[in-house]
Amino acid sequence: MAEPSRGSSSGGSRLNDKALLARIWADFDVKYMKPFLTHARPTLLETLPVCCNPIARILTTTEQMTQVLPHPVTEFSEVLVFAL
Repeated sequence: MAEPSRGSSSGGSRLNDKALLARIWADFDVKYMKPFLTHARPTLLETLPVCCNPIARILTTTEQMTQVLPHPVTEFSEVLVFAL
């Protein structure tokens, strides 16, 4: 019987798996761990499912809730700034 070849395709899939795992962890970290461990936005109220709102309210600090969101820069607001 012939032994299955170990070409570059199997190595490439491992790299893709590692990249996928890194992306999943980064997304989890930004959405859940960072708001839980710091006063950063988005809050847990914004990222957790609605069924978890009671827990999210307990874990979300007053400092997080009172933070002012920065205004997103739009083309229209840039035009107004340059027109002045």
